[in-house]
Amino acid sequence: MRIQLSSLRALVLVVGISVLAEAVTGRDVTTDDDVAPKLDAFSEGINKHHLHLRHNDDGLRVDKIVGGTRPRPSSHPYMVLVDRQGDGGKLWSCGGTLIDKMWVLTAGHCVGGSTVVAISRITVKVGAFRLDQPDQYEKTISVEDIVRHHQYNDATLRHDIALLKLKTAAPIDGFRVKTAPLPDDRTRFQWTRCVTAGWGKTVAGKTKPESNVLMEGHMARTTIGECRSRWGKKDVSMTYNVCAIDTRSTPCEGDSGGPLMCFDGRTHVLAGVTSWGDENCKPNVPFLFMKVSEYKGWIKTSTELKNL
Repeated sequence: MRIQLSSLRALVLVVGISVLAEAVTGRDVTTDDDVAPKLDAFSEGINKHHLHLRHNDDGLRVDKIVGGTRPRPSSHPYMVLVDRQGDGGKLWSCGGTLIDKMWVLTAGHCVGGSTVVAISRITVKVGAFRLDQPDQYEKTISVEDIVRHHQYNDATLRHDIALLKLKTAAPIDGFRVKTAPLPDDRTRFQWTRCVTAGWGKTVAGKTKPESNVLMEGHMARTTIGECRSRWGKKDVSMTYNVCAIDTRSTPCEGDSGGPLMCFDGRTHVLAGVTSWGDENCKPNVPFLFMKVSEYKGWIKTSTELKNL
């Protein structure tokens, strides 16, 4: 989380009103064995808070979001800011989702590259809204343990998911601090009604400022064909990914690890974890999220929580 008010923010949300129709469902049969490592997979130092920059034959791809609108302070009580202290004092920021008073779900690359960073380098902030004007709800918490998926691939971002165990329990109040519901076998998402949130840049560009205020935006899932057409067949799998798009906005730099919450007919449920997308934060370009339902068993086993 931001430790100093002068620190640049690294989450971003850019999501406009989605006008896409509900996407086609289905699962592909792509496995990790089909995925070849990329050259120049990651590069740090592009931006002070830019976690990763991916390269492939299609061009540059990064984890980011731009745009959005300002929600009510209590609209996303499950939203967490994850701060990682890098070498030389650099601060790298991500989003996260509170799924239990002791556990945060985030992206695998938010906790390091080929190796996981030291626990002492990561802190989380719950109950935050305005990072430049912290209030009584905001609390910074140290991390006790980091559990990254054992099949995480730093070059391809397969299984780009991780868990953070908090050293002290989040002060859940049901108002500004609350856990997000996870999907179960009966969950049927209305994929045109999804929302994501974060504190990152509202305009793409190295010199553009980040938002001090939590922003939100709306997205809809798009077809597997569109995602594979843009990013390549081997890089996109509906087994592990949710592909979403919006005609007016898109995720941008620093929003990795944040939630994709989708409506199930009753409430918004955690459908995805923000992973990667277009470097230039262009609208109408599909963005990749890790599909939470595919990792429910791993989450329960790793946390030893039976009632998720």
